[in-house]
Amino acid sequence: MRWLIRILAAGVAAIGIGVPQASAEVRVHLAAHGSYRSATVAVPVGATVAGVRAHGAMPRTIEVRAAGGWVALDPVGGGFTEPVWIGRVRHLQVRVRGGGRIGVVFVRPGPDPPSVRTARARTADPGQPPIISRAGWGADESIRRGSPVYFDRLGVVFVHHTDSASQYAAADVPALIRGFYRFHVLSRGWFDIGYNYLVDRYGRIYEGRSGGITRNVRGAQVAGLNTGSAGIALIGTYNSIAPTDAQWTALRDLITWRLDLAHLDPLGTSRLVSGGSDRFAAGTTVPLKVISGHRDGGFTDCPGTVAYQKLPALRAEIAALPLLRIYNPVVAPAGIDQSTGLLPLRFTAKLSAASPWHVTVTDAAGQVVRDWGGAGTVVDVTWADTPPVTLDGLRWTIEAGTARPAQGGFDDLASAPSADVIRGAGVTAAGDGTVAVRYALTTSATVSVAITDLTGKLVKVLDPGTRHTAGSRRFVFAGRSGHYRAVLRMARSAGTATVTLPFDVRRGVAAVTLKPAIVNLRGPSRVALRMQRLDRVLVRVRVAGLTRTIRAGPPGRTGANLSTTALPEGRLTVRISAATAGGTQVVTRSLLVDRTRPRATRLSYRRGVLRGTLSERATVAVGSVRRTFGRGRFALHVRVLHTIVLTDLAGNVKRTPHP
Repeated sequence: MRWLIRILAAGVAAIGIGVPQASAEVRVHLAAHGSYRSATVAVPVGATVAGVRAHGAMPRTIEVRAAGGWVALDPVGGGFTEPVWIGRVRHLQVRVRGGGRIGVVFVRPGPDPPSVRTARARTADPGQPPIISRAGWGADESIRRGSPVYFDRLGVVFVHHTDSASQYAAADVPALIRGFYRFHVLSRGWFDIGYNYLVDRYGRIYEGRSGGITRNVRGAQVAGLNTGSAGIALIGTYNSIAPTDAQWTALRDLITWRLDLAHLDPLGTSRLVSGGSDRFAAGTTVPLKVISGHRDGGFTDCPGTVAYQKLPALRAEIAALPLLRIYNPVVAPAGIDQSTGLLPLRFTAKLSAASPWHVTVTDAAGQVVRDWGGAGTVVDVTWADTPPVTLDGLRWTIEAGTARPAQGGFDDLASAPSADVIRGAGVTAAGDGTVAVRYALTTSATVSVAITDLTGKLVKVLDPGTRHTAGSRRFVFAGRSGHYRAVLRMARSAGTATVTLPFDVRRGVAAVTLKPAIVNLRGPSRVALRMQRLDRVLVRVRVAGLTRTIRAGPPGRTGANLSTTALPEGRLTVRISAATAGGTQVVTRSLLVDRTRPRATRLSYRRGVLRGTLSERATVAVGSVRRTFGRGRFALHVRVLHTIVLTDLAGNVKRTPHP
């Protein structure tokens, strides 16, 4: 084994171990030991975090051992495992079952910078637990790649464990998190650390991914289900031991606060749409408990068997806390009326305990436009009287005693969970600036479909409310250019739900033609671009760096004759853009410019076969025999040789004597 360690140590030296805070991979030469293949790897100086990368097939199991016992590592996609804290050791053992070649990725978090303090951050929000900022654990913001991505509504909090040693000193935690951060960014190529928050065994909570602890920042913690979820990582491994009491209490306080921000019921269920993973195909609607474990969303044992078994009690404990909370506030059209549009509007919510409640609508100046009151555990009021001319600038608030108020605007009407019945709802382009509103039902329901502008004013009713059986539906909308919303309202005996889909219509031009679409040796010197102008829009035409402008004018037929003399040869894209009220409409057409005759070289004729090499794709004709070949070698069976006629795709002709 000593010779193997020396070889691996030399490999580590070759990657430059003197570079501080680096992430580097060491290829491992595994030797067979019973049912395992294993090796001992020299750890670069200063490295405290390691992960495994598979080159080829991922092994069935991967385990590492530093100072303690063997730790199993979960694959997380891309050929990588999660990183593991190995502490300050000189050698690391790794063993695998199955798979191909592997490498161990070591990360040196570097020393704590002078600014690092693990003091708990103060907050003006009395419900927020103390959270140590990214500066508090020494995040090097210069290595981040890009900017945070946000989503609209939180639906699920996933609990993870870091699958690393559970015994560590309090002073080691900042370096440990920096190691995870560098592994995720420098080795995995992610934008930032994958988790939104982390919790250590001492009960301290840390800010994870950048973008704001109160905002819906998309993490990288559950493949395919990052949109609509937040990830909290317990630092340690909890397959056979439980998190410490301090760690579990901090997790409870963090989830309680985060769910209260999103007004989610800890005993509730949400539905996320998968972006695609090895467990859930893209577009699959996945029902999940609001508080879930990583294993609920992927093939993994995370957050560890013991921690996962504690989640039901955690949900119940959070729900039983003596805090008044507002759950699942929804503001949506109660119906679609041909004359008054989307109004009346319905406000609904649940309360964690019976309490007086109040619903208020205010204008941009803060003046009350309408208010309602009631008491109990259910908020349910409909705004059916004296609707305003527009909802633009108005805001709504639902209040109940000491609960955190729920509030929002009408620019993005909330949607009740409806993915169990309405699936695949979306708006797609349907040609010439029109759009298609589509959805699918999993069971029969009454569905109405309407188009509104951004102020909520009704533009068109596509379906006033028809009973449909299970299956797909599609409606085409051909309105003027502008910004719109499609509002789908589904009604069943179990209740109603609404889906809102913002979209833009860009209808500046239609029926765009380019004739002829081929320019060859014979010309023409100009091609005719013709279109139907649908609105008074300015049109720009670009092709191969040349630009032509068609001035704004009334609707009707218009166009331009484009000179071809300065155009380069090749298959060119003619880009027609029209500046509309809904944004820039872009239409493309293809133009083939080829002024070169095809050539045939290395011609030979033997035993009834004509052979040669073509300079481009062309039709080879000898007498009545003709066949099309691609660029390169060709063979044509002919009985009698005649003049060889070559014709390319542009119609250029070349006559070649036979060999």
